Amino acid sequence: MSTYSISSTEYGAYEQIANNIRSDISGYLGIPIYQIHWRDFKNFLEKRFNVTFFPNDSYHGIVAKKISGSITCDGQNTVIEYNNTPDQIDERKHYTIAHEGVHFYCDLKKGKKDTFINDSLDKNLIQPSDYDIEKRAEVTASLIMCSNKELQANIAQGMSFSDNCHFFEMSQAAMWYRIKNYLQFNLYIPKHEAKKLVDAYRYGESIERSHFLNLLLANWKSFQRIIIDQYYFGIPCTLVNNLLYEWNSELTTQSSYYQLIGLIQSLLSEYGETCNNCGATFFNHNFCSLCGTKLNNNPKISNLKRRNHN
Repeated sequence: MSTYSISSTEYGAYEQIANNIRSDISGYLGIPIYQIHWRDFKNFLEKRFNVTFFPNDSYHGIVAKKISGSITCDGQNTVIEYNNTPDQIDERKHYTIAHEGVHFYCDLKKGKKDTFINDSLDKNLIQPSDYDIEKRAEVTASLIMCSNKELQANIAQGMSFSDNCHFFEMSQAAMWYRIKNYLQFNLYIPKHEAKKLVDAYRYGESIERSHFLNLLLANWKSFQRIIIDQYYFGIPCTLVNNLLYEWNSELTTQSSYYQLIGLIQSLLSEYGETCNNCGATFFNHNFCSLCGTKLNNNPKISNLKRRNHN
């Protein structure tokens, strides 16, 4: 899958679409909304809307590598075709099915006119006029395939990156993008730090490095509670030591210490408010608790208190 750059506003809109689709699937199939995966979406489209799925294994050469699938509607009947050649891994096919399902929901004028949408793995082959609907389908499909609640629980319980790929039947590229977006837009971790965290989770050369995200999400409430109520001068070493002591995990190693330092400093840079009088930095204060000076109140701080597990 490609990785479109999206804004928090776009992500919020796509998440609402995904939640609406998940709600429809849950009500029709009787599956808890947070346990819906790609095959449930496919099953729902077949049973509820009589959508036909056509696995096409006739592609050859470069086309087999670049074309992912399409959706066609003649006003009454809908066919979702997906690339079923060996050039496409199974996880890519699952994503294509969910991607085309989002097009069915959002972009087809069912019963009004003929519609055809062709999707490619190569963003260069996508018409600029189609960027918006492709971006929406891409992100929304990943949200349907992998709920916030299950993703957070899996990571908090110690699942590895590859474990999650297997659990959600998603490709490694799609899973990287999904976790990055979750960290950035649901937990409000700055984008560059979210990328570092998911890269360490996926590629970490040691258990301590690759499991830091497990440790963080297992203790996320503790992290929120402590970090929001503290103030800082320079590198918050004492806070980090206190956090790791409270978490009391075999994974609270030197590697965890330095990764936590980096995360807190990124959050301070993004959300912190520094007192102009004494230089202390706060996350969630109207006034400096040291000298009483009024702070400017960074409006982004409220994001750190929010948590979404739909």
